[in-house]
Amino acid sequence: MGVPLSSYTVLKYVADGVESKRKKNSTTMELALESMKEFSVFAFVLHDPNIHHDFHTFFERQFKSLHRTTGRHLLFFGLVDSPENLALTGNTPFYQDIRDMVDEYEEHQRQTGDQSYSAFALANSLNIDPHMLPAIIITHDTRLKSFKLVKTCSDKIETQMSRLTNVSFDMEEYKQRNKSLVERQEMLYQLLDEADIDLCSGMGEGFLTECLARALSDVLSFLVTDSEFDIFGDIQVMNIAKRHKRELLNKLTITLKALKKKINEINNHEVEKDPLYPLIEELSIKLAVFLKMLQNENSYSTLYSLPIKDYWLESNSAQLLKTAIEVEGFLRNKKTNLDFSPSAICLAKMFEREINYSIVHWFRKKHSIDLPRFFNQVQPGVEAYETTKNPNRRYNSHVNLNDRRKGKWASLELGVAKTIAKFNLTDKEWESMGIANSEKFLSDWDNIHYIRNQAAHTELITLEQYMKMKKSLENTAENNVLEKLSNMKNTYKGTPAIL
Repeated sequence: MGVPLSSYTVLKYVADGVESKRKKNSTTMELALESMKEFSVFAFVLHDPNIHHDFHTFFERQFKSLHRTTGRHLLFFGLVDSPENLALTGNTPFYQDIRDMVDEYEEHQRQTGDQSYSAFALANSLNIDPHMLPAIIITHDTRLKSFKLVKTCSDKIETQMSRLTNVSFDMEEYKQRNKSLVERQEMLYQLLDEADIDLCSGMGEGFLTECLARALSDVLSFLVTDSEFDIFGDIQVMNIAKRHKRELLNKLTITLKALKKKINEINNHEVEKDPLYPLIEELSIKLAVFLKMLQNENSYSTLYSLPIKDYWLESNSAQLLKTAIEVEGFLRNKKTNLDFSPSAICLAKMFEREINYSIVHWFRKKHSIDLPRFFNQVQPGVEAYETTKNPNRRYNSHVNLNDRRKGKWASLELGVAKTIAKFNLTDKEWESMGIANSEKFLSDWDNIHYIRNQAAHTELITLEQYMKMKKSLENTAENNVLEKLSNMKNTYKGTPAIL
């Protein structure tokens, strides 16, 4: 019928069909569902080819074998380069397209020195903690907003995929019953628990604001490039992707503007307590990532860079820093309607992450959390409450350092972490961390936090405001604070400091 059904368009049409304005099934929607009906379990193997190099090599080598042994009811995707003579056909009819597409994208990224951004973008879109990678994202149906997340590794993935194959046959039988998608997903979760696929010490559940097909197709639309990389050989698919990107960026901008209007009445210092703030942060970072992906090349990293070493940062933090700088350059060149909020929120999130990995874990260790075993994880059976000693507050608050949120350790918000650092740490404790001028550091922290909150409140963050945040981060780098935080983090992770 002339309808392109690459994996990107399949996921896009499925997502379109979920949205209320498109409840009436179109031909493309019907064809998309038809192409997926024989599968009862979908699995997305996500990893960073650079960071997880050994896993990547093994997965690439075993991909053909996994393809042949996973049966006809399990469909899995992976960011690997297929052997040229491997034609993925038969019972898995459409996922060759996604692999060809990512193949081309990764080749282009290798040429520009950035091999990991596609993995970062996908993980960010799915709200997956980078410490959970490599991971298998599992769902019964991509129209759902939830999924199971299972950590994987080289020596266990074949066993995990074999058990997933067995689960897919059980799910196929269950699928024949008159059950809702949510009930089927619950059954899948039960079968996964019974199958014992948590073999690499990490399992949780993911929750999205939109369906999984939408989250994936939004990112994949930016991997479909124009004439420079005619990946699909189909101009219709590229036009669909262009329209998708345009509509997506417009939707994000309008949504953020509306959310900021709702939150504007809240005191600047209380913004983190508002339930809307996490959504504003999530959408702002998503907007920044998509703007960065539009560039295809790292055009501005050198021109507007900060004196921060990549090895001081976790990979996810380094990608947030890179995103902020690239989007800053993009906005500077635009010269009209400048709003640096996406860059500001990316920089603040990078800083917040590194604070959690270092200073917050200093407090966790003080409360007998077993490190590095439970670095960035909840330790069962341990209470770890830090009571704030803020003299400006009538009542002290109790901060849970071992809390769980959405199936994983709940890191602290930037303002909460700042409060316990400011009022609970003594000069001697600051010095034990290697931070000599804690007052200067806390002043820079205050500034980063304040401008980050402004970015959540106001419609526009000017270049001048954004540069104040950059200056504070520059201070933390030049005063060796970020390096000291990195050393602390490496100690708590159980990895040696990089000199």
